[in-house]
Amino acid sequence: MADIWKVRADTGGTFTDAWALTPEGEERRCKVLSDGSLVFKVTPAADDWYDLGRSFAFSDGAVVGLPLETGGTITASRENGRFLRLSIALEGDRLILRTGEEAPILAARLLTCTPFPHKLPAMDFRVATTRGTNALLERKGARTALFVTRGFGDLPAIRDQRRAALFSLSQPDEETLCEEIVEIDARLDATGDIVDPPDETTVRREARRCVAAGIHVAAVAVLHSWRDPSLEQRVAAWLVEEGFQHVTTSSGVSPVIRFLPRLETAIADAWLAPVMKNFTGKVTAAMESGEPWMMTSAGGLVPASRYQPKDSLLSGPAGGLVGSAAVAKAAGFPKVLTFDMGGTSTDVARIDGPPAFRYEQEIGPARVLAPALKIETVAAGGGSI
Repeated sequence: MADIWKVRADTGGTFTDAWALTPEGEERRCKVLSDGSLVFKVTPAADDWYDLGRSFAFSDGAVVGLPLETGGTITASRENGRFLRLSIALEGDRLILRTGEEAPILAARLLTCTPFPHKLPAMDFRVATTRGTNALLERKGARTALFVTRGFGDLPAIRDQRRAALFSLSQPDEETLCEEIVEIDARLDATGDIVDPPDETTVRREARRCVAAGIHVAAVAVLHSWRDPSLEQRVAAWLVEEGFQHVTTSSGVSPVIRFLPRLETAIADAWLAPVMKNFTGKVTAAMESGEPWMMTSAGGLVPASRYQPKDSLLSGPAGGLVGSAAVAKAAGFPKVLTFDMGGTSTDVARIDGPPAFRYEQEIGPARVLAPALKIETVAAGGGSI
């Protein structure tokens, strides 16, 4: 018999699917929309009750108190949420419940029968998400400034000079995630010795200018900082003191010799940081104790407090591949093709022995240097036209 709840949630672009194992060993499953809402078509029943046509909870207590999008709450429930009584009269036949919480939290409430807004019980909570991927594809990241070694300010636009349209006489401009680029006198040589120390006065002045313009996220990239991160860390500390809410250093997310991939990874990580921190922070805050474990693009798990946005881009698809591999192995199939169709995209992979990895991902305008399971994605999900 398990001693605590085990809850697993996979947040995709359209739906969030969740599974739980109770302390008594009972399996439970549920599905909610990834915007954290529940939508039902209802019909009036006797004595001011509304009939949903099906049960959607595992106890009546789990849904009492859930807020309606139009105002009001559920005041009573029976038959595990099939029949509801509301604090206000419902106009039409459409009922939308929205707690304002992230979808994994809402799913965990239904699975564990935890009323809103009580904290979730102690549990082993594991979450996979495509929130970072969707933010990139929909361009919903944070306004970001790049502080980079002088002379390399045009690197995000030049990149490696590969042509997107090889034979076109008119090449499209490269899209960059950083809104502001600030060149600073900070540079190391190839051995890690300081060539140009950063000027604190200049860095702080430029930082205040960016903050005054409404930019509160920054990436810092100094040439050869993989040898010694101290210059980047010094600049990052000044930026935080001047009001930046998040700063990513290239040596902190990708301490490798290649400057361009390191710079691009830092920009993408910083750009996504507020989105992912908001997501993991809300999930953690809803728990009575502990924190959730987050699935990485490489198919591993890390606690939410150590989850880096750069490792989130294939979190959801990686969870599907890891699960498929485990089921296939248990069934005695060493060679498997996986097919995972969501509402937005379809992910496929090939399993033949140890998992295959990629070490550089390109999603939308971002290129990230981080290990990820080798998965092919096509934009053809169940909801595609």
